[in-house]
Amino acid sequence: MLNLLVLNINYKEGTMKFSHHVATSTILGAEIYSVTGSEPMAVSTLASGLSIDLDHVLDFMVFSKTKFSIKNMFVWCDQCLLNKVTLLFHSWEWMLLLSIAAIST
Repeated sequence: MLNLLVLNINYKEGTMKFSHHVATSTILGAEIYSVTGSEPMAVSTLASGLSIDLDHVLDFMVFSKTKFSIKNMFVWCDQCLLNKVTLLFHSWEWMLLLSIAAIST
């Protein structure tokens, strides 16, 4: 079962970086707010976009063999040194949280 949660990958330069997540999430959150007028929905969109790759903390800790620090993790990810990633917590849980936020607003 655990093997189903680990994926061998070949990251290339130009893949989605945290700065890209910030930009796209901000734009999408603003657009959601302009269409719906819902602050909770806009904030949920922004938060989801920024936290979508939190699973890479686990990837770094398991696969990098480097001492953990936020700086080391960002360097490792930005230099595309990932060759395996876990699929655990890779967006499905956010769909549930976004749905709950959308329904409750």
